Amino acid sequence: MLTGNRTVQTTTVEVPTRPLVEEKRQIRKLLANRVGRLNRLTGEDHAAINYRLNQICGGRVADADLDGLKRRLVLVEQWIAEAER
Repeated sequence: MLTGNRTVQTTTVEVPTRPLVEEKRQIRKLLANRVGRLNRLTGEDHAAINYRLNQICGGRVADADLDGLKRRLVLVEQWIAEAER
């Protein structure tokens, strides 16, 4: 038998709208698209663009976590904006 006072609390948890694997897949696809766009704008080879991203962000795209993928995407979009000026 339990005795004494107990406090029960509830917590609101945000449930992701889509699985992490799917979100990472979509960002990788978008990143590949943006790298292709930068290639067309500058003529820089895809491999060279990805190499720069790996140097700046650390590691490969395949090993990147969600935040790392988003950082890469932001960088490529900045490079695209600079190339379009």
